[in-house]
Amino acid sequence: MRTYFSKIIMCAGLSLMACSNDYADLEESASQKGTQKKVSSVVAAFYGSVYESLECLDSEYCDGSGTQTAVTDDGFSWSVGDKVSVSDGMLNYSYNVVTSYGDSCAFGVVSGKNSFSCDTEVSQDYYVFYPADAVSAWNDGVVSTMIYAEQDMSENTDGDMGPYMVSEAASDGGEILFSFRHLTSVIDVDLSSLGVTASSVSVMSNSGVSIAGAFTYDTESGAIAVSSSDASDYASSSQSDVVMVSNVNGASMVRLHLLPVTLTGGVTVTVKDDDGNYYTKSVASDMGSATTEMTMSGVSGATVCKPFYKKIYFGAASSASRVNNWMSAIPGNVKFSLMSTPGAHDAATSGCSSSASRCQSETIAGLLANGVRALDLRPRYTSNSSSDIELDNLLIYHGSSSTGVLFKDAMATIVAFVQDNPSECVSLLVQKENSKFLFSLTDQSETWRASLRECFANYSAYLRGWITGNETLADMRGKVVIVSKNPYGNSSNGYWDVVYGGIVSGWPDDSESSSAYIYYSWGQGGPSVSVSDYYSTTSTSSKQTYVCNMLSAATADNTSRYYYTFISMAWSITKSPSTYAKTMNPYVASLLSSLEGRLGYVYGDFMGSTSYGGSDVLKAVIDQNLKYVYRGRSRCETTVDGVSTGAYVLADEYADATTTYSKRR
Repeated sequence: MRTYFSKIIMCAGLSLMACSNDYADLEESASQKGTQKKVSSVVAAFYGSVYESLECLDSEYCDGSGTQTAVTDDGFSWSVGDKVSVSDGMLNYSYNVVTSYGDSCAFGVVSGKNSFSCDTEVSQDYYVFYPADAVSAWNDGVVSTMIYAEQDMSENTDGDMGPYMVSEAASDGGEILFSFRHLTSVIDVDLSSLGVTASSVSVMSNSGVSIAGAFTYDTESGAIAVSSSDASDYASSSQSDVVMVSNVNGASMVRLHLLPVTLTGGVTVTVKDDDGNYYTKSVASDMGSATTEMTMSGVSGATVCKPFYKKIYFGAASSASRVNNWMSAIPGNVKFSLMSTPGAHDAATSGCSSSASRCQSETIAGLLANGVRALDLRPRYTSNSSSDIELDNLLIYHGSSSTGVLFKDAMATIVAFVQDNPSECVSLLVQKENSKFLFSLTDQSETWRASLRECFANYSAYLRGWITGNETLADMRGKVVIVSKNPYGNSSNGYWDVVYGGIVSGWPDDSESSSAYIYYSWGQGGPSVSVSDYYSTTSTSSKQTYVCNMLSAATADNTSRYYYTFISMAWSITKSPSTYAKTMNPYVASLLSSLEGRLGYVYGDFMGSTSYGGSDVLKAVIDQNLKYVYRGRSRCETTVDGVSTGAYVLADEYADATTTYSKRR
């Protein structure tokens, strides 16, 4: 005899576990299963006991209530509106909670057939996944789903997209019994002592392994596989080494769900506050490596491990390092050319006594700490000799004014920064200033080149090699990316043979808008370049027009082209760079509020300074990455023969040559 039902009883017995490296099988006993309440004429019960508990590695900050992926601190409970995805091996159905009894609930049909029917007298396999909206496809007992790179605070704590759990079972004597497995690893970040209002929290894998992306889980074998190609619903680039939780709204605890992979070298946690400041803490210990089961397909060096839990105590913002590590919140698979990078025009001029020459109020170290990631440096060889090579003679100038900063010292500061902050990279735009004496007949080009080569050779391990235009942020992390406007190789090959990064050809001086090209060797081209560096005008309205045009062109272009936009203006008889900055910086900050897309490099004066509007424009350029890289999730409902299945194709949209990585149906 067949018995059909449209309501399902589900009991969730997520027990708590004290801090331990051991796993516990929390399946209910047969006697416990037999005592479950049945409602009305429903004859099938869905039981949600936990197959494995979570491991707590951070005992100092862990207690019993923190060792499970429960939606609430008191244990797992169902809420009205929660949805599960049920498959009978052929079709997918969705059910949501219509009534909650605390540890059990009644489910009603959301989509699929009008009612879910099963023959409880005949052995048949069924599969359940929670949350239902994360399912992109069921194929017999294999579910396709995704861990988001961008997650939502409300969904991770008390909504539809909480802990991912899956199970398979067979009908048995009028009941269908399920025992859930956790699929995601969990990291909780304790912000109770932060002292500022957090707006987002991100976790970056220190080893670069993907911690978000599309994956499949076989409910019968327990095998997890991360998508390594665009075979069905997702492109492989939807994998990410960064997970961010947005809409934190000042919460004291933030939960992040990650792929269950081994995190060699730990993670870096970055908190952004409501004022646009970033605070970073790195946890270097390996995570998730207590038990491994298989090699993960598609992710080099990663292994699937049993789910684990770690609670990270962040501490007070006031005691955090004064470094704005905003790049640690950007997925490493984002194309480097499609980022928005704040730059400092004439970056070494904070010590200049003349207001006509001073373009920054912070030292190079201060600019980097504030979040500037592109520096405009103009070294000059100060000796009249054409043969000596002394790095003490390679001094940074602004026009005819010395900054007092040796180029070798600037390089030491920059390299030390990327050593200490491996999630970041610093771009360096180098150009040769004129000789020491404006009317000298001696040209120090050869000694300038030789000194530059020697200085770079001292730090070669931290310098990025050739630029082709196809690099990702992951390729650039922990590196200095040099682009020179003057060749500095040996004379035998036209000075092009020794190149870190690239050399620009065809960059005209003082241009409203022009095109150039980056070479990584003579005849070997990298990306093309668009430049707007018109500085000689005294009209701020004209300058604003050129800046607006170039930034708008950059946002509309998703190719590998590099964009360089200088919002700085030169000294005039009546105005200094700081005077122009008071107008240009607020203008650009306001302009960016209406633009969405990459900007490329944006070089300004007094970047980070509150006195000249540099702080606002710096934050606006950084935030442009979050507007472009994290464009929100794409939820596209799937249908079969025009009838909704209740399943969704889910994906993140990143800055890429294509604007989205999701396949739209």
